[in-house]
Amino acid sequence: MRYLRIIILSLLFLVAITGIVVSACFDPMDKYSIEVLLNKPGIEHDMGKLANLDNVVKLSDDVYLYRSHLSKDVVVIVSLQSLHPNGDVKYVAIRVEPRVIEEKIERLSCRLYLTIHNTSRESVIEALDRACELEWKYGENPVIGNRYVRAVMVRDVIGYGVKVYIVWTRNETRITVVSENKTSDVVKVVNELLVKAFGVKPIDDIPCMKLVEVRQKPVVGEEIIKNVLEYELRWLRDIGIVKGLSDGDIAEIMDSATLGYAGWNSRLVYSTREGSWVPYAEVEGAVLIKKVGCSVSFNPEVVPEEAPEAHTAHPSMTNSMLPIVMILGIAVVIAIVLLSRKR
Repeated sequence: MRYLRIIILSLLFLVAITGIVVSACFDPMDKYSIEVLLNKPGIEHDMGKLANLDNVVKLSDDVYLYRSHLSKDVVVIVSLQSLHPNGDVKYVAIRVEPRVIEEKIERLSCRLYLTIHNTSRESVIEALDRACELEWKYGENPVIGNRYVRAVMVRDVIGYGVKVYIVWTRNETRITVVSENKTSDVVKVVNELLVKAFGVKPIDDIPCMKLVEVRQKPVVGEEIIKNVLEYELRWLRDIGIVKGLSDGDIAEIMDSATLGYAGWNSRLVYSTREGSWVPYAEVEGAVLIKKVGCSVSFNPEVVPEEAPEAHTAHPSMTNSMLPIVMILGIAVVIAIVLLSRKR
């Protein structure tokens, strides 16, 4: 119990001095996105204006999203964030995130397992030397001990990678062949290794199985993502949501902007020490988060079809009645003139 208490107190102390917040996270979409925190001194914000715009979705008091003005395949997320966890001051952050689609990739996974009994350590070492003469290379440094030998031999055969794992122990050699395909050229090269290097009979085939891998693929590239970021920074500034952001600031941000600079650890922030925009992980005193999750999640169906306009969506009653009042006023003036003429 005493040791458990010491461990718990030590963990609490570490949390206290580092400021680690386990609730923060980074999003798998970060590698396709770009995000910048406008924490440079002099830059201010008025997030309330976003709530009065058409085609803007309010996810929470500090998070809004809308469809990009330049590409319908890009969503813009505007949020308030602190520079460090639990920071008292919050700055506006702009994130541009593309739509992704699932891409199915079919590939072959081919494996062959062989065991050679009654082999000596010396015979395996000689076999490895012969493999090198046959143009095989070591994929990693071999481990050669008195009771254990391990090596990985690699070779490219007409564009397909082939790896052969060799393990010797207790006078027994186990060989595993891993290939990306089993073409006749691959089988021929593997047989040459087995026969000439290890002195075993050739094989007829390498057993394979088809694998289907599902990957996410963004529908737009980095150039469009960067163009969107630049446009939205200017648009948010021009309608007064972001204040104090100069053209020079935007140019410096774009010089540093790179696809994947998004999420807590990698978002672009302003470093007062460096005088430039850098990933948060490079800032002195940065508190990195190592938890996988989703900091801002949203249903793609809630994203408006159109980008927001610069005018307010909910004008005051006074403004909305102004045209009517003007028309009525003109009508009254005309009526007075007509009545005065009749008299």
